[in-house]
Amino acid sequence: MNAVDTNIFVYALDDSDPAKQTKARGLIDRLVQPPVVTLLPWQVAGEFLSCLRKWESAGRITAADVEAHFRDVLSMFALRIPTAKVFELSSAPRHRWVVSDAHHQFGRSAVARLPIDSPRL
Repeated sequence: MNAVDTNIFVYALDDSDPAKQTKARGLIDRLVQPPVVTLLPWQVAGEFLSCLRKWESAGRITAADVEAHFRDVLSMFALRIPTAKVFELSSAPRHRWVVSDAHHQFGRSAVARLPIDSPRL
């Protein structure tokens, strides 16, 4: 199971750094492919929407763009609201999250992978 970081969606839309934009779009393209399930954490959805609204306020995009981009992301991945179980899992040594190769591509934790035996969050 994967979860996508907010910055991946931001980089995918931000044309000020074409190299990051290309990498982010490629990563998203891979994450929407089965068999591995990728989730959209509620916090990431909120952060992404906030970024879009800031861009709208700055005149970079329109209100229609905000709605379209946000709906696109919501349609790609299942939105998940975390429960207290997330904190229990993150503190248990056998369920620690590990960072994928996206860390090397973007210099930060972009995708977290949970062990296959992790319960649903």
